Amino acid sequence: MRSARWNALDSWYTDHGHFFVSNGPFYLESIDATAKTITVKAFRNYVYKADRWDDLVTPKIPEITAEIPSTIIAVPGLTVTIPITSTLKGAPYSDVDVKFILMDSEGNVVLEKTPTWDETTHEFRVIFVLTGEELGAYTAYVVAIPKEAAVPEVISKSITIVPLSVYVEDKISAMNATLSSQIAELESTVSDLEAQLAAARASARNAMYAGVGVGVIGIVIAAVAIALAKKS
Repeated sequence: MRSARWNALDSWYTDHGHFFVSNGPFYLESIDATAKTITVKAFRNYVYKADRWDDLVTPKIPEITAEIPSTIIAVPGLTVTIPITSTLKGAPYSDVDVKFILMDSEGNVVLEKTPTWDETTHEFRVIFVLTGEELGAYTAYVVAIPKEAAVPEVISKSITIVPLSVYVEDKISAMNATLSSQIAELESTVSDLEAQLAAARASARNAMYAGVGVGVIGIVIAAVAIALAKKS
């Protein structure tokens, strides 16, 4: 065994002219001391191929989305759930540190949550319960930092927390506006139909008068023909 290793080293020196033997993906081919250059070549029998670490070339920066509502009803005991999705090349990606921060209009942090990854829905979920006293305007922030790429992404959205009465009034006003628009469209459609019906009646009346006139003319012609026949 020892003799084989010495023979291999001797062959290496014969081929390369040096004893700098390595077992990595590259090896020292030759040295030119005069030109102060070295030649390094790839070791093609290395255990890992050249594309072994290609997945590290492109940073793993996932796409982050958050379904943050623009309005929340201030009902005591109401559980608010905000789903946050994280995908990498279209597939769920959970290797992300996520923070949810809710700030009031004066810049004070009123809520901070670290959502956990839900293996069933494949998303992060922010869950908090209202006390009914959180009325006003807020700004929600979702800060996501991938553990591998460490490139932060920040999503922000304004949230208004309103009393139930205001929410119901807004919904009623929106419904009234929608119904008024639909009624106006219906009235316009009815007017068009009435105009079309009147035109159809007039056309039918004219056609009837024309038919009666043709009939009368026919009777007169027949009577004249009969009278002439009798005279002859």
